[in-house]
Order: sequence, then C-alpha cells, then structure tokens
Amino acid sequence: MCVIAGDFNARSTALTGDHKTNQRGRKIEDALVDSAFSVQTPVEGKWTSFAGGGHGIPDLVLANFPILDLKVLEAEALGGSDHRPLTFSIPSEPPPGKVVQRWNIRRRGATARKGRRGAYGTDGDTEEGGGKRGGQAKV
Repeated sequence: MCVIAGDFNARSTALTGDHKTNQRGRKIEDALVDSAFSVQTPVEGKWTSFAGGGHGIPDLVLANFPILDLKVLEAEALGGSDHRPLTFSIPSEPPPGKVVQRWNIRRRGATARKGRRGAYGTDGDTEEGGGKRGGQAKV
C-alpha cells in the first residue's frame, strides 16, 4: 500500500472538482491514466486552500487503495498557512484482491515492467535470461 500526499499546486476540475485546471493538474491527470494510483475524494470538506478571497484544491492525496475517511478540515488554519489540514487513516491490512503493478528497477536499460500481480503477492515471474527472481518491493 502506498500513499502520496502533499501540496502539488495541481488543480484539476476532472480529478477533484476544482473550478480551475492548471498545467500541473493536467500533468497529474496524464500520469494517472495507466496508474494503480487514484486521487482520493474527501468524505468531509473540499477546499484545501483559501487565499486572496478565493479557494482551490491544490493539495492531493493519491493512493493505490481506497481511503475511506479522508477529511479536509476547512475551518482549521495551520499557523498562518493558506492551506487546510487533511486527515485520513491507513488500514493495517491491504485490501483483499488489490492489483498492483511491480517494476524491477535494478535492471536499467532492460525491459523493467514485471506485469501485474494479485493480492500484493508474487506470481513467480523471473528476470529474463538470468533466472533470478526480480527485486520485490513491499507496497
């Protein structure tokens, strides 16, 4: 399981319902097309930034599993920042049947994509030619 969260300064009407899309938002949209990651939707709150009388959603939470309790605390400020705090929980066990994509980053220059695997396990694929098992990363 993996979560990537932060101030991407990426605004996207298609991904978050923001009223504006910028270049960084379009780059995130493109990056997520064939990805196991998706933008997580808050169950409470929406706007992650309030500045200059306006509001937007430049802060994103990306995950390769569903986050069911993401909240944007719009009424709380962070010590002078125009951004609002986000809260969420990460399950202690991976969701059943989740499909993740593995990459063998140790074989630069060769075909690195190992294919899809089910339920966070390995499927016995081996590297080409060497017969050695590729590096496995726990996600």
